[in-house]
Amino acid sequence: MTVRALVASLAAAALLAGGCGSDDDDEPEEPLIPPATTQQAPPEEEPGPATSTALDGRYAATITRADVRRYPKLPVKPGRWRLTIVAPTMYSSGPDGGGEQLQFQMDGDIVVTAPKTNCTDRRGRQTGGRYRATQTPDGLRFKAIREPCGDHAFTLTSATWRAR
Repeated sequence: MTVRALVASLAAAALLAGGCGSDDDDEPEEPLIPPATTQQAPPEEEPGPATSTALDGRYAATITRADVRRYPKLPVKPGRWRLTIVAPTMYSSGPDGGGEQLQFQMDGDIVVTAPKTNCTDRRGRQTGGRYRATQTPDGLRFKAIREPCGDHAFTLTSATWRAR
């Protein structure tokens, strides 16, 4: 279910339930959609369709042996990595030719990735990642805000991604 569909369902349910319930006015009403100024967790579902983003493009980065040695438990190989972004999909491939596809959505300069079945947070929940993306003259940089998959965070944040 997309975020739009979820909001529409909640709004419809609120309209239908508007005449039902108690007359108790002591309970504060909670808004269906929290104010934009609050920090929110990313949606716990796959992001829906998106239009193109400023990040769309093809990139390459080199992850060095020294980078990999800092995190020996992660299954990341040193070498040239490629990243292709065409909203709402991000595809990365490593030096061995293997690749992975992630669904994402943008919220300003924040990239929110969809949850993955093989990555859980410390509470055992499947959650997506959150990154701040910055375009510089040198290329694209990601800074992890939250990511349950260490290899994703490492791969995206270890180097500057240069347009290719």
